[in-house]
Amino acid sequence: MATSTTTKAARQAARKATLAAQEAVLRRTQQNTESLTVFFSARGQAEGIADRLAETIAAAKAAAARQDAQLQRRAGGALAEMRDRGETVTAIAELAGISPKQVRDLIRLSESGGGDDAAVVAGAGSPAPAGAEAGPAEDRAGGTSQAGRVGVVDPEAGPASG
Repeated sequence: MATSTTTKAARQAARKATLAAQEAVLRRTQQNTESLTVFFSARGQAEGIADRLAETIAAAKAAAARQDAQLQRRAGGALAEMRDRGETVTAIAELAGISPKQVRDLIRLSESGGGDDAAVVAGAGSPAPAGAEAGPAEDRAGGTSQAGRVGVVDPEAGPASG
């Protein structure tokens, strides 16, 4: 009899321990499910933020490129007015502190009108000839001009000499 009582108690203890272990596994699984729900939700929101940021940056770049193209044409128009008043391209270049090629490019850009923003935008605002290397151009003072932009002058460098 002692053996059957001990066996029954052992079985009952084993069932109790197994049930407690299963409940612990179930609680842990439920908590993991909740944690993973939070993880995937937060990750999806972060990806949405990254997407919106990329869209915002692209829109800002496009707006800046349009404005840049407009300002480049305006600068070229001012130089064209000087040329139309009888100034030579070389004289205009010296007064503006840029090269004669930049003067001609800006004038050509202003005279082309507003229809070719894509070409201006692709060239970061400076109409570059085919085969020209991309990158900042050296200014007259030996340093780099502001992003190699046509018509951007360093006021401390003074007017260009020939």
